[in-house]
Amino acid sequence: MALISCAECGKNVSDKAPACPHCGAPTSDAAIKKYQAQKRWTSNAPVIGVLIFTALVVVSCIAVGSKTKPREWARDDYKSTAISVCKSKIKEAAHDPSSVEFPANDRFEVINGDGPSWQLKVTIRAKNGFGALRLADYLCVVGDIAPQLNGGVTYKALAVPAP
Repeated sequence: MALISCAECGKNVSDKAPACPHCGAPTSDAAIKKYQAQKRWTSNAPVIGVLIFTALVVVSCIAVGSKTKPREWARDDYKSTAISVCKSKIKEAAHDPSSVEFPANDRFEVINGDGPSWQLKVTIRAKNGFGALRLADYLCVVGDIAPQLNGGVTYKALAVPAP
């Protein structure tokens, strides 16, 4: 049995010992190769951990940043939404919804329209209870128009025959 010097700590170790009793470094060639492979992996572990952590932080920042407010609506966006809501409310109130005819080019009279609140007046043609087409004036009030993140719109609306 001969004593050899440990490659890691430099202390004397038996050549028959599989590893240094002082530092745990292997002494046989196969064990040394395995130890060096493990040592290389463990020396890179903190770097890999930092990279994974950084990637997670970047992904979470992107995910949070993508939840932005909906774009600001222009006056025309509110007006077209108010007209669309008004049409659906008038059809709901009509005796025969399929017979309702709106003026060409959405010619609604804007009584009051600013931002999320609108008052519109329109003259439509629709069948009455006897099946005859007649003209009818409707007043629509659409308020609290608010665009949603999912692309939808919330609102409060009322359509009544105009006096």
